[in-house]
Amino acid sequence: MKLFQAYMRLLILLSLTATSLATPNAKTGCSDTCGNNVTIPYPFGIGTECSINHWYTVVCKSSRPYLNVSALHQLEVLRVNMTYQEVVVDTTSISYCSDPGRKSSQITSIDLGDTPFWFSELNNIFVFEGSCGSATMINNKNATTCSTSCLNNNNVTVTETTKGNFVSDRCIKNFDHPFQYYSINQTSSGRDAGCGYGMLVDEVSYDTENTSVASVPISLFWTLNDIQNCCPAAEKGNVTIGMECKVSGIYTGNPYLSDGCEVREECASCPEDCIKYRNTTTDDAGLNRRVTYNYTCPHNYPLHNSGRKAIGVILGN
Repeated sequence: MKLFQAYMRLLILLSLTATSLATPNAKTGCSDTCGNNVTIPYPFGIGTECSINHWYTVVCKSSRPYLNVSALHQLEVLRVNMTYQEVVVDTTSISYCSDPGRKSSQITSIDLGDTPFWFSELNNIFVFEGSCGSATMINNKNATTCSTSCLNNNNVTVTETTKGNFVSDRCIKNFDHPFQYYSINQTSSGRDAGCGYGMLVDEVSYDTENTSVASVPISLFWTLNDIQNCCPAAEKGNVTIGMECKVSGIYTGNPYLSDGCEVREECASCPEDCIKYRNTTTDDAGLNRRVTYNYTCPHNYPLHNSGRKAIGVILGN
């Protein structure tokens, strides 16, 4: 009896252990964190031996991860999105605070031309905040200007110079194409201008209540041309820029690692019958910007069809 009880306890323990093993994010022997709980998944890697190539090498400094790319001046990595091939980094905004009657101008630019990174058109927006000023952004494709009117009887109005969304003394512009270079020229009229801020910023991270800061998050689309293999459950294909490994359906995980894919948790107990349904996220202008999918097992799906794998051990005779 005691032997049987010991056998059952061990069987349960090993069963739970088998289901709790997480699929890897980094190459074998490599760390996927740098002290601040930001996950660094492959093809990125902390150190040259852990990334797919030197462009994707992350340097860990004072428990913070930085892209080791000179063109980006080693910008801090805030998060990596495997689904949309995006890495969000911290960069600077430009600002002015002018005296009444004085005009001022500030210019900033970033060029990613020799890197595999592009400024994401899906997640980034062009923002100008402040009264009595304007900011013009020039990229590989076109130029866009946002401007706001001067104070008038303590009210601020907004002048629409390009198609965009406007809230109070703020101008926001979306993009419809990726680009590798941009410059922002920001100018105040010098008449009751106060302070103004021009920036390219990650839309998901953008906080409309607190954007007057020295640094802002920006989203970069990363591309690959040297993919050798994907995980067995993933497909290798071409995208608009470069190549990608992509998992779909009931599978999830890191498709760039041979052992990085698994059946998603929602489908673990019903891999053959898992149901997919669609969610569409829209921006303030009502444009469809992102489509995501959720998964679930059919209602009252038989519990005995669980996908949990148990490991049995025979103890003695």
